[in-house]
Amino acid sequence: MVTKNNHLSAAFGDKPQMASNVYLRLMEQNHGKNLESFLSRFPTKYFEEDSDIMWKLIGSARKNVPLIEARDYDGNTVTGTTANVGVNTEPFYLVFAEDYFADGEVLAGEKNEIYPLRILGDATMEGNNYCYKVELLGAVYGGMPAEELQPGKRFSWEYNPIEKEFSRKAGDKVESYVSLCLAA
Repeated sequence: MVTKNNHLSAAFGDKPQMASNVYLRLMEQNHGKNLESFLSRFPTKYFEEDSDIMWKLIGSARKNVPLIEARDYDGNTVTGTTANVGVNTEPFYLVFAEDYFADGEVLAGEKNEIYPLRILGDATMEGNNYCYKVELLGAVYGGMPAEELQPGKRFSWEYNPIEKEFSRKAGDKVESYVSLCLAA
């Protein structure tokens, strides 16, 4: 029979797991880091009430750029009553407030799986705006509906089919892991 004097509760109270984190550190050294060892480095946060909590997350460096204007191949502004734009891969134009995209890159709006767009050249400046010549990528011969090209719709960079390192023409986005590999 174990006497109380030789028991962990006698030495450290009724909560022996609070005695030390030595075993956690030994396990971390022998088997690598795990979630428990990572979280043990931070203090416990106590709240005054049981209401919902929220916190801010840091998102991706990629952003959504709002569309200023869309134009068909002839330069006519796309409105809600305009027929589909880019029928049979005919190029058209997108105008943005910033120069965020580059030649050869693929960008997409709200329906990125259905209407991916490939940029056909560097942007041209029109006052404070940047105009890109684009075409629908893939077998979307029916064109893009005018509702998807209204001012305020957001577009984002998706990918570049040709990596920048081996191309003298396409793209300007460099993923963070590429720059880390080059620095090592």
